Amino acid sequence: MKAAQPLKSYSALLIALALACTGPGLAGAAMISINPSKDNTLYQYNPNEGDLSNALGFHFFTGTILMGESRRGVLAFDIAGNVPPGSTITGVSLSMNMSKTIDGTARTTELHKLLADWGEGTSRAPGEEGSGAPATPNDATWRHRFYDTIFWTTQGGDFSATVSASQSVGGLGQYIWSSTQMIADVQSWLDNPASNFGWLVLGVESTSPTAKRFDTRESASPPVLTIVYTAPTPSPSPTVSPTATATATPTATATATATATATATATATATATPTATRTPTPTPTVTPTPTTTPTPTARLGNISTRAFVQTGDNVMIGGFIVQGTQPKRVIIRAIGPELGQFGVPDPLQDPTLELHDGTGALIGRNDNWQTTIIGGVITHDQVQEIQDSGYAPGDGRESAIIADLPAGNYTAIVRGVNSTTGVALVEVYDLH
Repeated sequence: MKAAQPLKSYSALLIALALACTGPGLAGAAMISINPSKDNTLYQYNPNEGDLSNALGFHFFTGTILMGESRRGVLAFDIAGNVPPGSTITGVSLSMNMSKTIDGTARTTELHKLLADWGEGTSRAPGEEGSGAPATPNDATWRHRFYDTIFWTTQGGDFSATVSASQSVGGLGQYIWSSTQMIADVQSWLDNPASNFGWLVLGVESTSPTAKRFDTRESASPPVLTIVYTAPTPSPSPTVSPTATATATPTATATATATATATATATATATATPTATRTPTPTPTVTPTPTTTPTPTARLGNISTRAFVQTGDNVMIGGFIVQGTQPKRVIIRAIGPELGQFGVPDPLQDPTLELHDGTGALIGRNDNWQTTIIGGVITHDQVQEIQDSGYAPGDGRESAIIADLPAGNYTAIVRGVNSTTGVALVEVYDLH
């Protein structure tokens, strides 16, 4: 691995990396990533072709095709089945893979909240799937919510005029949608699951051709909705009460009813006395040290933490803080395979990297640093910049992101592709 270079301004980039499972790792917040519960394409109705759909296909489409017909994607996620009821949603981002386009021209692609339910049948479009397939019972089509008995109020789907989020989609690759309106949408679906109909994905339809093809939940690169939430706080309170009752009960058996009151007082005193309450002496010892150390004499080459990445929510989290009045240019890396060269057992063979801001919103992600995923703070191909930085990972399966970050809290999350496990390293370097 490349030798570390000193950070040029520690006061401007204060970094404290910590490891945790997703739940406790984000200061009381939890994070979950889920795939769609259903998705489909609405193919503009043509009487000569009939009602078309693509319920089980690998792709959905947006924009217009060469013949001028429009395509719209619809997708929904099971929010109530994955987030505890009563939770507060603090961050939402949607990552989708665009796998085919008529040209690389950047086109605005919007998310709109759907206002009515819709279905998936068993239709499966052939070939590139852009022409669709004859609709089957319960399929969503341009005219139907559920083919062929229930219609949309407006052909092409009933959706809100409010744009939940938009993203400029150009060449092939992963793109990320994230906004405060998406947070509001997901919160409303959690609070009222009966209103959860998902989003309609709307491309440019004012000119032709503008079609973009995105991968569905049936594909190898399904859409991923990442939700950051805070679970309801009332639940911990009842846990405290039973403990106090349990302590008083055994003492009451030993003495008369009148003495039970006195015994309970004595027990309470005994419970408070143990040195266990004083044991938090280590905490003051640990906390002041890092807080006091960041003086001008502290010069660090890079901040890094190594840990074993597990499956599910047991991911590796690196939190860091950017301070100062000017944005800091940093490179964040997720290292795995090359750790084996240094004798590290069981290295994570294919790490992915996510970057979240202080609200928990996903603002950048990467899987294999030689392929840039556009979205959020990543607005263009970064491969050359990563190479020029001097911190390019030593293995193509490792991940890296370069970002100019304003002051604030940030979280880097490392996962294993296809739920693989192993030891990984998350690192942050100051590039100024």
